Amino acid sequence: MRRLLIPVVGVVLVVVVGSACGSSTGSSSSKTSATSSSSSTQAGGTAAADRTLAQQINLQAGDFPPGWQSQPATPSGSGNAGTRQLLSCIGASPSLATTTTSVDAAEFSQSQSPAELSANSNVGFAATVAQAAGSFRALSSPKATSCVQSLLASALKAQNIPGLGPFRVSSAPVAVPSGDQGLAFTGTSSANIQGQSLPIQFQTALVVRGRAEITLLTGGVGCTFPASLQQSLLSAMTSRANQEPA
Repeated sequence: MRRLLIPVVGVVLVVVVGSACGSSTGSSSSKTSATSSSSSTQAGGTAAADRTLAQQINLQAGDFPPGWQSQPATPSGSGNAGTRQLLSCIGASPSLATTTTSVDAAEFSQSQSPAELSANSNVGFAATVAQAAGSFRALSSPKATSCVQSLLASALKAQNIPGLGPFRVSSAPVAVPSGDQGLAFTGTSSANIQGQSLPIQFQTALVVRGRAEITLLTGGVGCTFPASLQQSLLSAMTSRANQEPA
């Protein structure tokens, strides 16, 4: 769940000219989709096998409707430091953030200046099922929402974004396949972008399946990310996790 604290700053700052915002609500495109097959590993797995499976589970170009662009993931350079900081704020052990591998998907966007839709994902594997469950319990605690809000607000403030409004975060369960655990943090704010005061909205959906920790980050500046597309993306990722090793 390392990408939980990759701040929505990227959504705010990457505002570029592109196709119309909010026009896509479908779940398929003419782009080539990644294979949905997965390789299995022995219990406990290896970092190499986990990485291969994480790459297969992550967002793929074929998950998006026409009009979406992609670019390689931007390395954060901070590893899982943000998640460790969050766990410490919650009062949980930072060691719960440790993974055998953590893989970022490409960064996908659809934009029409100054509005922007953005989506990316991260898949990591905890060393054990118990560790993944413990991490999810911590993030589901009553204190987690206030910690997420505090840390993300600080990260946004540090970017000196013009006209940044109050930042608010809420959390709610996410509908996921039976046996999985799901939770989403939704954040809202506003900023002065290209001379306009535009709303900012993002959602980080977390799904735990066995050792797999799946994170989908969607956001919108000047428009709201389509709920139908968001659910479609999450469903595509969870369906590719069907052979996640125990």
